[in-house]
Amino acid sequence: MQNLHVSNDLKVETAVRLLCKLPIFSQLSAELIGTLAAKCRIKYADEGEILIDESWPVSPGLFVLTAGEVRVERRSGRERVVIATRSKGDSLGELSLLDGLPPSATVVAATEVEAVLLPREEFIVCLERSKSLSREIIKVLAMRLREATEEKVAVQTKDVRSRLASELLQLASRQSPGNPKPVIRLEMSQADIGGKFGVSRESINKALKSLQQGNPPPMAPFGVNRGAYRLNLDSMEKAARG
Repeated sequence: MQNLHVSNDLKVETAVRLLCKLPIFSQLSAELIGTLAAKCRIKYADEGEILIDESWPVSPGLFVLTAGEVRVERRSGRERVVIATRSKGDSLGELSLLDGLPPSATVVAATEVEAVLLPREEFIVCLERSKSLSREIIKVLAMRLREATEEKVAVQTKDVRSRLASELLQLASRQSPGNPKPVIRLEMSQADIGGKFGVSRESINKALKSLQQGNPPPMAPFGVNRGAYRLNLDSMEKAARG
């Protein structure tokens, strides 16, 4: 396994505060939160570093992102296909934690990343002690299954433009929740988005250009930062419906 920068300087009080903010731990008792916090460590990764690799025999534990963004990838022949992105507040490594099998995907830092790590052996002990934790894990797994199912339906029923519009609406809900005129920053390259959708980079480029047309257009470049766009939600939702 790749050695990431690990710090044992995480204070229990700080870990408790972080864990309490996360949906997966929100229903736990103060006693169990304290037990989990005492076992947590902080891990740091630079852009491009691997947090979890599908070639490893087992995941090192449950990661909860506290800063930065990661790409979730799977190997397809000699290529890596981006299947999802995760950011602050998201958890990673649940499947491997529960079944003890090798990770189902590789997780790569898309930016500088800070994460709290709960080692697998400690997690299993806590899982056996807490029905609340078991329920929260089931919810997370159900959400991931729903995402996979929705993506499969999208692949079967929508064209590239509509699928991209749906993806950008989901991105806006994460990056700018509740904003009626959200500004988003593309998390993946056009090639990575194409890999996720199973189409070429050129198809994604064409769809992006198409979404910048119309009156009003679903999206328009924003500011001087490359990859930043302001969305018109009404137009983008119409585009997503095809």
